[in-house]
Amino acid sequence: MSESLIRDVARIAETHGLRAYDAIHLTSALKLKERLNASVVFGCWDAALKAAVRKVGLQLFPE
Repeated sequence: MSESLIRDVARIAETHGLRAYDAIHLTSALKLKERLNASVVFGCWDAALKAAVRKVGLQLFPE
């Protein structure tokens, strides 16, 4: 974990009211999408995390 990644995770957690591990997962998916320049499908069953995933524009599985 780099310092910049920790800052990104903290920002995501605060912005979306997520728990730390949920923010790590969402930030990781966003970084993956950025690095691959491809679509990423995110799977979760937590309502708050699902809402955050929708807000940042990732596709949800199984929707």
